[in-house]
Amino acid sequence: MGCEPRPVCYGCFRPAALCYCDHTSRLENRTHVTVVQHPREQFHPLGTARIVARCLDNVEVVVAHPGWARAGAAQLFPPDAALLYPGSGARELASIPASERPRALVVLDGTWHHARTLYRDHPVLQALPLVSFVPARPTEYRVRREPKAEYVSTVEAVATALELLEPGLGGHDLLPPFRRMIDLHLAATERSPRKSRHKKRRSALARALPLALAEEFERVVLVYGEANPVRDVHRARKARAAEREPKQPPPLAYWTAKRLRDGAVFAELVRLDPPMTECHRDLLGLSHADVERAGSLSDLQARWRAFLSPGDRLVAWNRSSFDLMRQLEPAVTSAAASSHLALKAVYRGLPGVRQTKGALEDVVAAERLSWQPAAVPGRARDRLGRAEAVARYLNARAR
Repeated sequence: MGCEPRPVCYGCFRPAALCYCDHTSRLENRTHVTVVQHPREQFHPLGTARIVARCLDNVEVVVAHPGWARAGAAQLFPPDAALLYPGSGARELASIPASERPRALVVLDGTWHHARTLYRDHPVLQALPLVSFVPARPTEYRVRREPKAEYVSTVEAVATALELLEPGLGGHDLLPPFRRMIDLHLAATERSPRKSRHKKRRSALARALPLALAEEFERVVLVYGEANPVRDVHRARKARAAEREPKQPPPLAYWTAKRLRDGAVFAELVRLDPPMTECHRDLLGLSHADVERAGSLSDLQARWRAFLSPGDRLVAWNRSSFDLMRQLEPAVTSAAASSHLALKAVYRGLPGVRQTKGALEDVVAAERLSWQPAAVPGRARDRLGRAEAVARYLNARAR
C-alpha cells in the first residue's frame, strides 16, 4: 500500500502542518515591487518571494527564463524604477531626498550567486539606477548561510526598503510570516529522525543527468504544445516587420501533458480567432469535434493550474513547448532553464548516444525504444508517447 501524500497549503505551498498563512497581513504599498526570480529559486520550499507576493498589493513576480528580457526596461518595469542591488554606484535609500526616491523597486530573488548571475546576464537590469541600504541587523534567514553579514533575504530586503520609502506603511509586517516559516521548519527538522550526512554516491552517468531524470523521476510531467496556424504566423511576422515591433511567440492552440507517477493526462484546445483551418486541423490530427470543444485561453489557464501539483518537474522534448507555455502562466513563466527540462539537450549531451542530430522520431528509432501513444487526441499522442520513451530511457541509464 502506498503512502498517502501529506496535505499541502496552497496559499504558502508548505506542508499543512508548517503553514504560516495565519501570520500574513496585506499591505497596500504605493511603491510598485517587481521581483525578478532566478529559475532555480522558483520552487524552493523556503523561498521568501512567495511571502512578498502574498502580502503586498502592488507587486509582480517574474521568472527570468532565457529570453525574458528581450524587451527594454520601459516595457518590463514601471517608470522611475530602481534596482535594489549593492553594486558599484548604488545610492543609499536613506540618503536620497524624498523627491528623488524611486517610485518602483526591482528586487532580485535567489542566492547571491544567482543575483550576480541575473545582473550580469541581463543588460536590462544594468540599465536601471541602483539603490541599496545598510541593514540594521543580520539576516534572520537561519536556514541559509549568506556570504556576507550585511546580506539579507528577499523578504527582509523588501521590508527594509519599504520602511525607508513608505514609513507609514508598516513594511515590517512582512517579517512575521517569514519568521514563522523559519521557526516551523527548524522545529520540524529537530523532530525528524537524524539522517546520515554522507549521501550515497551517484554514478558518473547519474551525475551527468539532471536530478529530475535521475532521482526525482516520480515528479516528472511531460508537456507538448501546438501553435496557431502557420499562415497566420506569417501574416503576423509581416505586420511586425512593417511596424518594427518586437517578435512575439505564435498564439497557443493546443496544450497537452502526461504526469508519469499516475498516468493522468491533460489535453485542451484554445478557441482561435480566426478559427483553425481544416488543413491545420488535419495537420494536428484533430477531428472537427475536438476543435468544437475548444475553450478560451483563460479557461485553459485555470484547468492547467488545477492539473499541476507543487513540486512537479515539467519536461518536454525541446524548448518550443516551454515558449508556448509562457502564455499559460504569464506572471510567472517567462522562465526556467533549470526548473523546466528539455530532453533533446540532455540526450545529446550524454556520451555514447546513437543519434546526435535529427528529430524525436529519429532518436526513438536509433535507440530502438518501445513506446505507447498517450491518451490524448491528435498527433500529440505520438509526441508525448515518444518523449516518455526517451525520458524513461534516460532514467534507466542513470541506475
